[in-house]
Amino acid sequence: VKLGDVNGDGIINSGDLLRVQKHLLKVINLDNTPYIKAADANRDNNINSGDLLKIQKHLLNVSKNILKDSNK
Repeated sequence: VKLGDVNGDGIINSGDLLRVQKHLLKVINLDNTPYIKAADANRDNNINSGDLLKIQKHLLNVSKNILKDSNK
C-alpha cells in the first residue's frame, strides 16, 4: 500500500486528497476497501484531518519523503 495513494493509481495527487475529504464528509466510504490503509497517511489508525494535512504537505512539497511506501 502506498500511503496517500487513496485511489490506487500509483501516484499521490489532488484526487487522493479529494477522496479522503469525501470520506470524512461521509460522501463516500473507504471502509472495507483496500484504500483505507492508504488514506491513513499519518499511520495513527484513524482517518481524520491529520491525514488530509499530511497528503496536502506532500503535494505542496513542504516536507521531503513525508509519505513512503508501506506494506502495513
